[in-house]
Amino acid sequence: RLRPINEQQESLSKEYGILKKNNDEAGLQKLEAKFDSLDTESKKMYRAYFQSNLSSPVALFALEQVAGWDLNADEVGPLFNELPASVKQLPSARELSQKIETARKTGVGQTAMDFTQQDTSGNPVSLSSFRGNYVLIDFWASWCTPCRASFPMLAKLNRELGPSGFIVVAVVLPQMSGAEAKEAAQALIAKLKG
Repeated sequence: RLRPINEQQESLSKEYGILKKNNDEAGLQKLEAKFDSLDTESKKMYRAYFQSNLSSPVALFALEQVAGWDLNADEVGPLFNELPASVKQLPSARELSQKIETARKTGVGQTAMDFTQQDTSGNPVSLSSFRGNYVLIDFWASWCTPCRASFPMLAKLNRELGPSGFIVVAVVLPQMSGAEAKEAAQALIAKLKG
């Protein structure tokens, strides 16, 4: 059932490469809409399979495809709850359950979790100290070229909207070893679970 969609996506991917090489922004935008449409169709098929095959471990894979990268907990959570207990005990099901809970806490419209980090002068600053303002939290790293490229736009936004209570809080991610990054990620996951 997915073969025609997959073939169309493959064809669009080739076209995307050509347009990208030629810096054709208008063409790329048109392709984005086509990719989105195919993604919607694909998710409908996965959802139908999921709802017709709840006891199958493959149903879990189908649900993960419905969830996608930008998991909506309000949509995926109720579907996950339809799974039988035996499927929910699979390691991949427990992992998806964790992702759903994380999305509940961090999704669009949720209040950001409070954290404290030192500012450039070494003074502790908490996110909650900005309550009552419109806050854009920008997580960036020195090695991230797109992050650094966004600085002029963020500075402009801050200048233009600052008087109306808009604040950009830039949080730099330190250069970490693999072990340090893993430890930081585990600490964050523990905080999200708590």
